Amino acid sequence: MSTEIQSVEDFRVKYSRGSQEDGRVREQSEVEVLDDGEQHPDVGLQEADVHREKKLPAVRRSWFRAFEVNLGVLYLLVVLGIMTRYALNKNENKRLHAKYDKLNHVYNDTKKNHTELQDELQDTKTILTQLQSSYDKLSKNHSQLQEEVKKLKEKIEEKCPDRWTRFGSSCYFKSTERKTWSESRRDCQDKGADLVMINSKEEQMMWFCWLHQSMASSSSWNGFAVEREVVGMRTSTTKSEAMVLSQKRVECSLQVRDESLPQVEALKYFGVLFTSDRRRKREIDRRIGAAAAVMQALYRSVVVKRELTVKAKLSIYWSIYVPTPTYGHELWVVNEITRSRIQVAEMGFLRRVAGLSLRDRVRSSVIFEGLRVEPLLLHIESSQLWWFGHLTRMPPG
Repeated sequence: MSTEIQSVEDFRVKYSRGSQEDGRVREQSEVEVLDDGEQHPDVGLQEADVHREKKLPAVRRSWFRAFEVNLGVLYLLVVLGIMTRYALNKNENKRLHAKYDKLNHVYNDTKKNHTELQDELQDTKTILTQLQSSYDKLSKNHSQLQEEVKKLKEKIEEKCPDRWTRFGSSCYFKSTERKTWSESRRDCQDKGADLVMINSKEEQMMWFCWLHQSMASSSSWNGFAVEREVVGMRTSTTKSEAMVLSQKRVECSLQVRDESLPQVEALKYFGVLFTSDRRRKREIDRRIGAAAAVMQALYRSVVVKRELTVKAKLSIYWSIYVPTPTYGHELWVVNEITRSRIQVAEMGFLRRVAGLSLRDRVRSSVIFEGLRVEPLLLHIESSQLWWFGHLTRMPPG
């Protein structure tokens, strides 16, 4: 009888889990297994424990993976936040630098303006000092002038001695005695004066008036007046006037038969206006005004009347219109203003005779050529030359 004896060989399966190089935990378990497939009574419980022990590391690994993913995402978010904050800080830094540069530029400009204002203030102080000095000098000069004016006023208000006549700030004495120049000067110096020296036109006119008064009171002048009245030449004091030709007004009393003639600044003689300042402006203005009145009187009846020919209108122009503004023109002094006014008055008549107006924009030279009329200014110049030749041909005296 053979007995078959199976040797049950048991072996152990080890599961180890511990701390590896990557930091994981090593675990170790041991399971006994029979070679014939039989197990010990506690084999089922052991298998369950082994299965649970095998599932436990896989769950933990998934947790670690989720943790690693979350940690990576957090790391990326932190990096992204840091980068974003860095970009914002960089932009803010640039903005602050630009603002700093701008403020620095404003500061430099303000500092420059402050320096310029300081210089201007210094210059103003210097000018103020100079003005104050000038004011002090002017005040001093003003005081001196006031004193001189006061002295001159006292001198002017001072009465002249008897038989002396005041003119301006001087006193004059008219002597009727006949003496030589040396004797006359010695006599004046004895009276505290000197011989007259004429220094102005006004003073000259004053002496002219005195001489006239002396002649009017003399016997020769009275005799001449009597002889004039004998032949029927009598001076009318009611129609006569006196005028002194001077730039400034000079009082000059002219007497005829103990009657003083009224002194005027302008008078008419043969239709020409003469003024005391010897100018012709008022006479020219009066002549041009008279020409305008003639133009207005002839406007409808002659100038713009279509029934009249141009030849008839020009005949009226030369016979009536031209003599009005040019009467007494031989003594005129024609300047640019006078030339312009004469041309305006002349062309106002000729343009309407030609049937034109200023809107037609036709030049004056074209109108002169079309009407075959000599310009009025040329006519005046020719007449003045003719009058000058007449005067030069006159015998002397």
